[in-house]
Amino acid sequence: MKKILAAVFLLFIFSSVSYASVFMDLGGSYVMAGDAKNQYGATGTLGFSIHKDASFIAKSTYSTVTENQGDPDEVKYTHFTNLFGFEYTPYIPVLERYRLSWKSMALFGISQTEIDDSSTGDSSSEMGPAFAILTGIKFDATQTLAPFINIGYHYSMYRKDLKDLSIQGFQAEIGIRFYFTGNKSYSDRY
Repeated sequence: MKKILAAVFLLFIFSSVSYASVFMDLGGSYVMAGDAKNQYGATGTLGFSIHKDASFIAKSTYSTVTENQGDPDEVKYTHFTNLFGFEYTPYIPVLERYRLSWKSMALFGISQTEIDDSSTGDSSSEMGPAFAILTGIKFDATQTLAPFINIGYHYSMYRKDLKDLSIQGFQAEIGIRFYFTGNKSYSDRY
């Protein structure tokens, strides 16, 4: 009986994966991090569709900026987020006609902010919970490549070294999505 259940389970998993879309986003980001200054960085996302309009995603963003670089009063700010959540991409016929898709994301996870002040020798670093909401548009250039632009808001919560700082703000991303499996047919909602 266990072998039959295992075989049915594996058949279900492999058949559902064959229709699922697995993708990766790579891009650049501009992060307004409040008291940790405005920063430039990189973003990456791994995703797996759980429905034709919804995907589970894991998203990481790393950004940094250095003020007064090379001077004795140099201050380096670094902000990193590792978030998990869902992406919703509704079917909108007007956009699909032009191979565009509108997407929205709700994400929760952790962030880490570090501030190194060379003039005082102080270094503050803390990890804490964070959330972000983003929305954007992507263009399905081919079945495997889709450039995108996202804008959104993020908020990090700290309780120790950085508890008096406001680490939050808007962020913008630009990049490209790579699809590995579950490519859409050119004639089906493309």
